[in-house]
Amino acid sequence: MDNNAELRSSLIYFVDEAIGWRKSLHHYQRWVETGERSDLEALIIEVGREHFVDLYPLLNAVKENNDAEGLLVLHSALQKGLYVPEAWLTHKEEKRVKLLPLDLNLNDSLFDNAATLWRLRDWVSENTKVNDVDSLTVMAYAHQLLLDARTDFFKVFDLFEILFGADTLLSCITNTSITKLGKVIGTYYPLQAKHIERLASAVSNNPSLNWKDALSRNQVKSKLWLVDKLKEQKMYPEKRRITDLEHTTVIVGGWVGLLPFLMSMRGMNLDSVINVDIDASVHPAANELNLGNFTKFKNSKEDIRTLDFTKFKKLLVIDTIVEHFEKHGEWVATLPSTANIVLQGNDMFHVPDHVNCHKTLEEFADSCGLSDKNWYGELPLYKCNRYMAIGKV
Repeated sequence: MDNNAELRSSLIYFVDEAIGWRKSLHHYQRWVETGERSDLEALIIEVGREHFVDLYPLLNAVKENNDAEGLLVLHSALQKGLYVPEAWLTHKEEKRVKLLPLDLNLNDSLFDNAATLWRLRDWVSENTKVNDVDSLTVMAYAHQLLLDARTDFFKVFDLFEILFGADTLLSCITNTSITKLGKVIGTYYPLQAKHIERLASAVSNNPSLNWKDALSRNQVKSKLWLVDKLKEQKMYPEKRRITDLEHTTVIVGGWVGLLPFLMSMRGMNLDSVINVDIDASVHPAANELNLGNFTKFKNSKEDIRTLDFTKFKKLLVIDTIVEHFEKHGEWVATLPSTANIVLQGNDMFHVPDHVNCHKTLEEFADSCGLSDKNWYGELPLYKCNRYMAIGKV
């Protein structure tokens, strides 16, 4: 896969793991990763089902040069209203212009029925008046695309935009924009649409970052596990009243800021967040994901071991990169006794940068530096186990 394809695939992995599985997204991702026409055809059929349209006849018309089957689909679409291609619109801000429905049986000869001709004439006139477009040209173009797709299969996706508009996954085949994909995915998940679009924008604006790892199933599962446990333990800092002390969450090795982003997506309203990562190249992505979600959000490239934690009155420290620090437990023991602390590590000894892995949960819990453990547990993941401990020093 090229980088753009990998980024689109990573976005879908995140959505699948963080929000939920959807068959059409699965087929789209399969095609992005394999390039196989069979995956593309499966996507076409599934998007048709989502719009209550059987697209098998249209595919057969393209593959078998059978006009009759394809025209049945086009005639049915006419009765619902065809969309005008976006490229034809005078004003680009008009994203979706739809023709008025034409309720005619076009299988009959037009010249055998004067009433049919008058109805067709009125339909053209009405669309010209309402939408300022030549509706007969749209209809003729749709038929032409059906014919052209026999020699250039991808022409069929221009036809699908006339049938369904430009806001389906079928539009994301020829348009490989990551932000476009984010907007389309958001139509499937309206409650999370703004977050999905924000993530897609951050990915698009920072394509050189390792989103494949950041949005991988293991990463997302680990962070959602942490989010769920924070909620269960009632440890996350909700928004404060104006008279309350500021509650600060410090995230160690926060990378692209995915953890607070997930908490925001879950409706967990943190107060003030500091995303600490010495790699400043990730800060713009973290800002795009999180600015405006909390009372305050900022990045820091300071070495976490030099940060003055005593200045924070109400403190939650989240460290999900225990495996990257030697003598990590000794550092944890220096944190304020009033702070709530969440730690995650793993048993991935084979990774070169991992200098503090643990063979078992018990070994992790004993060495993590917490003297008062409210909870600790283990999460089996693909090719590794994730450990977590929550408590105080």
